[in-house]
Amino acid sequence: MRHCVYTRAHKGRTLETRVGVKEFRAHLPAHLELASPLAITRHGETIGFYIPARPGRNQTELDALAEAAAKLHAMMSALRISQEDVVSEFKARRKAAKSWADKRLSWMRMARL
Repeated sequence: MRHCVYTRAHKGRTLETRVGVKEFRAHLPAHLELASPLAITRHGETIGFYIPARPGRNQTELDALAEAAAKLHAMMSALRISQEDVVSEFKARRKAAKSWADKRLSWMRMARL
């Protein structure tokens, strides 16, 4: 399958990348990783834009994330904590927080009456 993307430029600056709607749908995960806006077209007419909410991750951020994961793994190993322990504690705390929020909401409803 052919991947068709057109880039418009003005005075050496890239303004936007244009991609057809079918192409956009077919390669959505790849397009979502882009850091620059996309113009989405149908039959050559621009019908919309995809503007990323945040810039893409650079290698420095990925290296920092890998380092943080390694430190977390080392701490968990030193304390003999498994991933299952973390997940079960998270679920228990989330359930307790939801229960507290439900009680507070019912109290607020009663206060309005």
